[in-house]
Amino acid sequence: MHIVNATTSWKEIDMQMHSMDVKLQAFLASTEADIIKYRERVPVVKDNLKFVQEQIGKILDKALAMETNGNAESTLQEKLIEMSGKYLDRLSEMMIKLL
Repeated sequence: MHIVNATTSWKEIDMQMHSMDVKLQAFLASTEADIIKYRERVPVVKDNLKFVQEQIGKILDKALAMETNGNAESTLQEKLIEMSGKYLDRLSEMMIKLL
């Protein structure tokens, strides 16, 4: 009777090991597909982030180059600088999330 129980237990362990192996192989295949997709998308995202960063930089440069003769120009300059800072912060947050 002990031999039958031992054999049954051995087969159950064998089935569990096979099941875990199949699940692991499926997980690895899925992970590999995700990595491939990630690698394909990274250059596109990188180019878009670089473009946005350059545009924000241009706006910031223009804001800093503005002559502020009056209160309205000074307020506009402050808003442009503030908005540029906020967008650069958001851009940095996005880049960190990608890492």
